[in-house]
Amino acid sequence: MIRAWADRKDLTLRQTVSGIARYWLAYGSVLPAAAAGLATGVLSGSRWAGINATGTIWGELAVGLTGIDLDVQGQEHLWSSRPCVFIFNHQSACDVFACARLLRRDTFGIAKKEVRDKPVVGLVMDLMGTVFIDRANHAQAVHALQPAVRALRLGRSMMIAPEGTRSPDGRLLPFKKGAFHVAMATGVPIVPIVFHDSWKRLHPHSGIVRPGRVKVTVLPPIPTKGWKASRMDEHIAEVRRLYLRTLGQKDEAPARPRRAARRVTRRRPSRGPEETP
Repeated sequence: MIRAWADRKDLTLRQTVSGIARYWLAYGSVLPAAAAGLATGVLSGSRWAGINATGTIWGELAVGLTGIDLDVQGQEHLWSSRPCVFIFNHQSACDVFACARLLRRDTFGIAKKEVRDKPVVGLVMDLMGTVFIDRANHAQAVHALQPAVRALRLGRSMMIAPEGTRSPDGRLLPFKKGAFHVAMATGVPIVPIVFHDSWKRLHPHSGIVRPGRVKVTVLPPIPTKGWKASRMDEHIAEVRRLYLRTLGQKDEAPARPRRAARRVTRRRPSRGPEETP
């Protein structure tokens, strides 16, 4: 809340209060969506029918409550090559709301394990089949992605932000390899979703939504059959260049935040009386 107040700057008091209310209402809308999804799942006897209902309703409610207008180009690519791996550049929480609205059904997400600890949202995402990974533990992260491989082979699509975290200012961060290894292992295409300046609608960590237009570009599916693990870095670099061109950015990604190394100060032993010159 302190960060939200500090981020108000050019906003009036009314816009600030409205923006904070929109933020919490968008997150809170997962509750009625989950309730509707639960009822759908029970009545139909299908867990995925319930998951699809929850995702669709949450996407509609959350985007509507934020007051964000999605201007989508290439929407046909969202449906032309499923199952697939949807990747998106992560600029703000609005991206997740928008993906829920755009993808709608038969899709599961990949998220960092910290999201699971968030009240309500973490529980609902867990029930929706989200795969949580520990970014600090490479071996555990690779093992955790095995359910994603099985789900893709069963016809579900995967949604993931290959940057692994939100960009602080909209500049594209380096891509991690997990999404690309999963796509190659299953032979499904990659469908890039590009968000343009969504961080301006909801600054990272601010908690104030600024209603307005967000341009979304869905690029054509990228086949992964024929990819080789030995050339993975080249494949990833090629996909990332597509993002840079679409965003009109140069390859000048901000450095990932790192924890400052703790400085250890060693105390010199005091000299005893016999050592005094």
